[in-house]
Amino acid sequence: MDNKAAGQYLARVKRALVCGKTDRCRLLERCAAMIGDFQQENPEVGYDGIVDAFGEPDAFVSELLSGLDEATVKAAQKRRRLIRWGAVAAIIIVLIALLAFLYIKYRQSTEIGQYFYTVRGIPQEMPPEEVEAIIDQLPEESRFYGGE
Repeated sequence: MDNKAAGQYLARVKRALVCGKTDRCRLLERCAAMIGDFQQENPEVGYDGIVDAFGEPDAFVSELLSGLDEATVKAAQKRRRLIRWGAVAAIIIVLIALLAFLYIKYRQSTEIGQYFYTVRGIPQEMPPEEVEAIIDQLPEESRFYGGE
């Protein structure tokens, strides 16, 4: 079965086929054999011809699943839904964690701003006595004059 149309049809059937692993493998092999036999009888058939012969992939899957135990099919469908919702939940959790991390980093980057002031305007000369008076008002741990 080296036809591209058959591969495309089988890929769609495989995507829609939700059941246990052993049943899934068995049904896919059966489907591939049926399509292979059909293509041997009709070598020039394309995707539309396969759809005309077997039906839309979803309808064909429904027909294949009708021969299985309904409870196992429902359990497999429930498991697939849980896996998909679990993946969505994991992605949402990762996004929330990333946003929280970025927010914390943003807050940390703005904290340093409370200790510094932006002075706009023309610098003015202060007499040394005023500078000493301001320095005396500062807490002891912030009095560092470079080399002292």
